Amino acid sequence: MRRYRSFMRSEIILCAVRTIYAYSFGFSRHYYRLYALIQIDAHATNKEQYHINKIFGGKTMSEQLTLRTFELTDNEFIHGLINNPDIMNYWFEEPYHSKTLIDERFEKEKNDPHTRSFILTNGEESLGLIQLIDIHYVHRKAAFAIMIDPKQQGKGYSSIATRLAMDYAFKTLNLHKLYLYVDEINEKAIHVYEKCGYQTVATLPEEFFVDGSYHNVIVMNMYKRDYEKMIAEEK
Repeated sequence: MRRYRSFMRSEIILCAVRTIYAYSFGFSRHYYRLYALIQIDAHATNKEQYHINKIFGGKTMSEQLTLRTFELTDNEFIHGLINNPDIMNYWFEEPYHSKTLIDERFEKEKNDPHTRSFILTNGEESLGLIQLIDIHYVHRKAAFAIMIDPKQQGKGYSSIATRLAMDYAFKTLNLHKLYLYVDEINEKAIHVYEKCGYQTVATLPEEFFVDGSYHNVIVMNMYKRDYEKMIAEEK
C-alpha cells in the first residue's frame, strides 16, 4: 500500500516495511512496502487479546482497547480504508481494491505463519489494523505496521496500539527485534515511535517518489532488551 499526498495535513501514523516476499493483502509484489497497517492471520486465536486501561503518555485512557484476530468479516472495514484516497496516498498505492479480491486474498493467506494481524477495537468498534509482517523465526525479527481509521485519530490510539503490538511481539512470539521504515517528514509518526522506544538507525536518501519529488526514509528498530528495560522503568 503506498502513496502520501500531503504529509503535513495528516495524522495517519505510517511505517514502511522493507520486504521482498511478504505483501499486504497480496494485492501486488513490491520490494518496499509502506504500511500504516498490519495484515491477516489465522494463527492468533480470539483468546489472544490484549487489553489496556491505563495512563499512557500522561493521558488517561478510559476506554478498553483490544487487539483481536483479523477475521473475514473485518474485510468490509478494511475495504473502506484501503479505497479511501486520503489514506492510500499515505501508502503510496492506488485506492483501487475490490471487496472480492480482498476476500480471496484473505482465504489464500490466512494461514501464513509469517504474519500476525489484528484489529484494534474499543468494545465492538473497529479502530484500525495492526500487523507484524515477515516474521522470521530464526532471526526472531518482524516488521511492524499500523493503520488507524482517520475518524479515530487524535485520541492517542496509535501510541497504545504500537505498545500492544510490542507486547505481543516480545512476550508471545519472543522476537528479538521489530523494525519499521517511515518517511523523514512524517514527524507525527516518528514522535509516536520514539515515545514507544523505537530508535533511528539509518536514513535512506531519496528512497520513495512522492508527488513529484523523492523522499528520504528513516529506518527505526526496537529490541526486546530495550522494551524490557522500558517496561521495568515504568513500574
